[in-house]
Amino acid sequence: MVKSGIYIIINNINNYCYIGSAVNIKRRWSLHRFDLFNGKHHSNKLQHAYNKYKEENFKYEVLLYCDKRDLIFFEQRAINAYKPEYNICLTAGSTLGSPRPTLATLNKSRTGIKLSEQHKQNIAIAQIGSKRTQETKQKMAESAKKLPPKSDSHRKNLSRSHIGKAVGALSGMAKITWEQVRSMRTLYATKQYSMRALARHFNIGYTTAQYIIKNITWKE
Repeated sequence: MVKSGIYIIINNINNYCYIGSAVNIKRRWSLHRFDLFNGKHHSNKLQHAYNKYKEENFKYEVLLYCDKRDLIFFEQRAINAYKPEYNICLTAGSTLGSPRPTLATLNKSRTGIKLSEQHKQNIAIAQIGSKRTQETKQKMAESAKKLPPKSDSHRKNLSRSHIGKAVGALSGMAKITWEQVRSMRTLYATKQYSMRALARHFNIGYTTAQYIIKNITWKE
């Protein structure tokens, strides 16, 4: 079965990567391998690294599957999140040999469309690393002001819930939040994302991600 989606090529030596999208992911990987083996890959950065580190030190992973109409939408967000060192251009472009619709056109076409839970999860993970605009931040701040103040009992419960959790949110060195931890566990439970892919998405080490997903740290 032909599957379209977003993929990543990772250099296991230095963790540098290449992000791409394809209507047929399996076929695209075969083309990448063929071009790299023959020294004809369009990314001279990836080709140089391949020549230096050899094929066995590169890994190909699927970040997410999506409809071919959404390829540029998710590819751009993956590029924004990963900032791939081996991509020649950091703007999602055509992989079909012809121009694809712009992000503005895609966003407009989605108006009024109800998204499935899986689609929402794909969008969430693809948007990791994106920056909020000042207008969005202002709206969030205004919304927060409308929330009712926490009661004394609520504050006490929050304090008790953190007892014994020095490894995690209160360690003083935490790079992620509880919201991201729960999101990571939910995404991993779908069996569509590897621990390594999630670690890169959340900008943490592989071991840290492994401990979080296995509930060794950030225990609830």
